[in-house]
Parts: sequence; structure tokens; C-alpha cells
Amino acid sequence: MFAAKFLLIFLFFSCMSLTTSITASTSHNPPLGESELTGINDTSTGDSGALQNRDINSSQDNGHPIINATLKGTIPLGKGKPLSMTINPSINALYVVSPSELNGKLQNVIHVIDSAKDKKIDSIRIGDPEHDFLRNIAVDPKSGTLYVTGEYRVNKQAVVHEYDSLYVISPNTKDYKRLSLYSEPEEGKEGDLSGVATSPTSKVIYVGSLYPEGGNPGIYVVDGSTDRISTMIDNWESGIQDIVVNPDSHEVYAIAKYDNLLSVINDSTNTISKNFTTKDPISMSLDSERHTMYVANGYGEVNIIDLFSGKNSTSLVEPYLQDISYDPSTKQLYIISLNKTMQLSKDNSGPVSKVIGLDTLSGKHFTVFETGATLTNILTDPSGKVYVLGSDANNSKLYILQ
Repeated sequence: MFAAKFLLIFLFFSCMSLTTSITASTSHNPPLGESELTGINDTSTGDSGALQNRDINSSQDNGHPIINATLKGTIPLGKGKPLSMTINPSINALYVVSPSELNGKLQNVIHVIDSAKDKKIDSIRIGDPEHDFLRNIAVDPKSGTLYVTGEYRVNKQAVVHEYDSLYVISPNTKDYKRLSLYSEPEEGKEGDLSGVATSPTSKVIYVGSLYPEGGNPGIYVVDGSTDRISTMIDNWESGIQDIVVNPDSHEVYAIAKYDNLLSVINDSTNTISKNFTTKDPISMSLDSERHTMYVANGYGEVNIIDLFSGKNSTSLVEPYLQDISYDPSTKQLYIISLNKTMQLSKDNSGPVSKVIGLDTLSGKHFTVFETGATLTNILTDPSGKVYVLGSDANNSKLYILQ
């Protein structure tokens, strides 16, 4: 037991010093043909890159009429399942991590969307498609730097080793650094890095590590000035699913999926100040004005947690929730729900996924949008738009609601 603990500590501090700095081979990546912007209805206007509006009563794309919103269109992203997205509202830039095919190989690409024009303007490819795998993304709105969790896989003496890594990316130059945080052989590895969040005021990046068994679960605290690990918060048995930073209150919120906890962390001391019990949390979104955290769980419920009093109420939505996002301008909480029965059905005669709107003032909820695609991620924009990631048998898409 002592030897195992010593080995884990040795690996952790060894990884702290392992930082790989890499410059992209080109300052501008060529466009990806299969990911060019198209509208839901291709009306062949003079600008082939312009997003076309669609009739929300159309059956095209399996879309149904939506309430209090308009489906503006979709942006194809390529093949595979989209993974994550983040927005920098100060420059109207939405960044989406999703696989795309290049020269016959799938590689996770960061698609850059102009959120003011609803148009794809660039793409960022990082590393080698056989070694670098991106997952969750966050952005520092002040510096514009992107932080993406992922893995770097290498073959050592016929054994594949997987390095849990944080990619630090300049979206302007496309140069990047790969920070290795932890590694072990891929076979038998029980976890990965998960959520990532930035604190622009303190220039700190928080990286979640989720390991149901073994590994190095917890939160890596990375100094954004030096791109080095400053400390590790490891107060959970199995680690962290998702992280949210509130720069106004200097608090960091983390949900521990297998520990059934929402933890509140003081960002100046990196210590836990409060723990709230919440069963099987999978996603969360903060209402900073009312000091309320909305937590979706694996039981089809949304827990509404008062961060001051600790009061925890529950709104039952429906099974198989995927993601949630709160819009402070409308006081609406948007939720993705998946119909797994229809998803596995061969005839696929009905909607597989839907976006639900929960009025946080009245507690009433309603269907906003339904589709035959599998929806996975949702994000609200200060401009009033709602971005949704999804995929079908052909490719992945960005849905834009307003």
C-alpha cells in the first residue's frame, strides 16, 4: 500500500515538470471541405457561407415547431460526435471541438464560429490525429487563450501510454503547448480529464480529473502565467465531472459525479468551504445573481441548490438528461433530454432528442426543440442565442436557436 501511494505521488510531481511546447507547422490551416457552413435550406444565394433561415414548421432535419424561439439554422461540423464548446462574447467567437476528416483520418478539430454572423470563419487542428485527442474546452475572455483537455498517446516498447494533457492554444497563431498532467498505460486506465474552467481575474485554470478507480482524481490548479501546475485538490474519492468559476465571489464550483457532491472551493486558498449532497450529478449551470446552482443528474432531475442557505429542491424533468445551460437575461434554464428507446430504434420514427426550457421563476417547463439527431451539449450566449451540439448518422452539427 505504501509503495503504491509513493509511486502515485512520484508520478504526479514528475508530470508537473513535463511540459511540451509545440509550434503549429502552419499559421493558417486549410479549410475542411466537409465542415463548410451551410444553412438548413440551401437557397443558393450569392454568399455560399451565409447561414440561411428555415421555416420552423418544416419537417426537414426532423425539426418540430419551437416555443419562444426560432431555429435559425445549422452549421455542419464534420463526421463523428461533437465533444464540447465555449464562447468568448467579447470578440463574438464560439469554439467547438468536434471530429472532422482530413486525408482519410478523423481528427478532433476546433471549429471557430463568428457568433455575430453565425458563420464558420476558421478551424484549428492540433497535433497528430494518431496521438492527440481533444475533449473539453474553455477560454480566457481577457487573453483569448484556449484551454482544452485531452490525451496524448504514445507507444513505448509495444505498450500504449496515455498522457492526460492540457492544451494551451493561441487561436490567432495556432501555436500550442501540451502540458502533461498524469500518465499510465492505456490498457486498464479507468478515467480521463473532464471539465475545465478559467478564472480571468486570477489567471488560473482549473482542470477536472475523473477516475472511478485508480488514477489521479481531483482538480489540477494551473498557473496561467507560467503554464505549470501550482497545486492539486484531491478531496474526492473519484474526482470531478464539471467545474464552474464565479469570478465575482472568488469561488469555484465542482461536481463530483461518483461522490454525489457539489463542492464550493475558495479560490485564494484552494480549500473546500462547503459541500452539498446531490446524487449522480452530470452537468451544472450557475445563476450568479440569485446565488443558485442548477445541477442535472442521472435520474432525470434538476436539483436547484441555494448556495447561501443550502436549500435543495428538485424539478423532475425526464430521464436521460445530457447537459444544461442557464440564460440570465431570460431566467430560463435550457436542458437537453435524450430518448434512448427511440435512439436505439431501427425505424427512428420519432424525435430522439429535445431541448427543454425550464422557467426558473414559475417552475414550469416546455419543449423548445425536437430532432431525430442525438443532442449532447448546450450553451447560452449573452446575445440571447442558444447553441446546441448534436450528431446523426452522417455528421455532427451546431444548431442555433434564438
